[in-house]
Amino acid sequence: MNQCLGVAEIQSLICENLDRKSAFAMALTAHAFLEPALNEIWRTVDSFRPLIDCLPDDLWTAKALPSPTKPDKINTILHVAQEPQAEDLRRYLTRYAYRIRNFKPAVSAGMKMLSPDALLALQYATDFQPGALSPQLKHFQWISLKSIADGLGDEFVRRLSSYMILFVGKTVDSINLSDANTSTPLEMAAVRYILKRLPCLKLLRDLPANDATPLPESLVTLVRWDRLESAVLAGNPVTVRSLRHLASLPRLRQLTMMNLGITLPQGLSRAVTGFTSLQDVTYACDRLPRVLEFLQHLPQTNIVQSILFMGIKFCTPSQLTEALRYAETYLNPETLFTMEIREKAGRPAPQSLEELIETDQPDPVDLQPLHVFSKLKVLCLKFRGGVRLTSKEIEGIPTTWPNLRVLILLPTILNSHRFPSIDHIHVSALLRSLPLLRKLGLQFNTTQILSDEPNAEPWVSDLQELSVGASPISSPSRVIDFIKAHLPRLSTLTIPKKSSGAGEGTILERRWEAVHQGWKQCQP
Repeated sequence: MNQCLGVAEIQSLICENLDRKSAFAMALTAHAFLEPALNEIWRTVDSFRPLIDCLPDDLWTAKALPSPTKPDKINTILHVAQEPQAEDLRRYLTRYAYRIRNFKPAVSAGMKMLSPDALLALQYATDFQPGALSPQLKHFQWISLKSIADGLGDEFVRRLSSYMILFVGKTVDSINLSDANTSTPLEMAAVRYILKRLPCLKLLRDLPANDATPLPESLVTLVRWDRLESAVLAGNPVTVRSLRHLASLPRLRQLTMMNLGITLPQGLSRAVTGFTSLQDVTYACDRLPRVLEFLQHLPQTNIVQSILFMGIKFCTPSQLTEALRYAETYLNPETLFTMEIREKAGRPAPQSLEELIETDQPDPVDLQPLHVFSKLKVLCLKFRGGVRLTSKEIEGIPTTWPNLRVLILLPTILNSHRFPSIDHIHVSALLRSLPLLRKLGLQFNTTQILSDEPNAEPWVSDLQELSVGASPISSPSRVIDFIKAHLPRLSTLTIPKKSSGAGEGTILERRWEAVHQGWKQCQP
């Protein structure tokens, strides 16, 4: 055993599975574990404090200031007392800086922090070299201007982003700009300066949160990132120029975009080249037919394997059919394995769950345009009116998509006004014909389940997750018996939830709740 613990690779594996406190303890246990434990301690740095603690105290003059939003919290701001020299940085740079892989600096009230002038002095001391204070950094998380304002005040808001280049150098392959506010000119300049100096960038994430703003087109198209593999640009304005630029990136495999504002031209000629490596696409727009804005940039030879299209606003059935036709036209049936197309989730008002004389709900959508994608393993369609499923159509699913692992065909607004055309017999046949299926979401009529099914052949499915939507139900006990007999490996049962403010819920909701409780009691 002692010989094994002397192997450097084993020491590293042990330390990689420790939290920071345990890594500190391990570093003090034996000299052999000091280096791998220090690597783990310094792997992720979430404040400026480790840097401060490694620098000589006599470099700074400390000034106590109350936090702008929490006056009872006192910040300690370090100002330059004497010029930092290379020797002052030697301990930090030679012992610790090269171990940092992730820098996610957080700002809060009551912290010790280097003043902007102190950070400028460190830039002089490091000859303005990008990434000088974390020369092997891989991932950087931008600091939120709001947290800076709340914790440190306006001077830091104006100047702190300018010094992030101290930590971000050419080794960075992942950057998260979700908290960047590019509407501020100086922050925009800082982001631009950094992005131009990331030749190894593989992951670019910009999902604006709080007071952040999306990257403007000029930054998206600024650099030809030949190594970029994943781009999450969920808040950015989608333009033809930005799409063409992204299409030119040779290694881009995963792309997430959201276009809720600009309407792009949809009559463009189909692209002949571009997106040569793209495999995974998420595209959100206000209405689903607008997916054409993106799809027309895919060449016929695209190798897209997975798509998720999301519509924020509801569409008519004809519009949804149009969106499915676009998918049929532009996606490659030889490579597509995962298809998820959905409208935003919704829920009817409580009174709409009661018995009404006249109901108004959209017609379901036909699956026919998707029959060409015979290699699908995951098919998830969630529309307001659901998907048209007759007995003939559900019988054809195993033939059309024999490799399905996930099948979800549910309306986004659950209601029981439209009676399903399929029942438990159809679902049983489906499960028996799709032995690989592990997750199923369907509305089907359970009221015909009998306590003793005549001439029923014994069968068992390996299904693990079942979502029933607003499936009609009359006997919870019979449904429980059906699940126990045929779905012994079921681990998740999703049922209709009671509407907010709806009192005790509808009879359908109460019956399915009884099923859920009874099923849970039968779980091992």
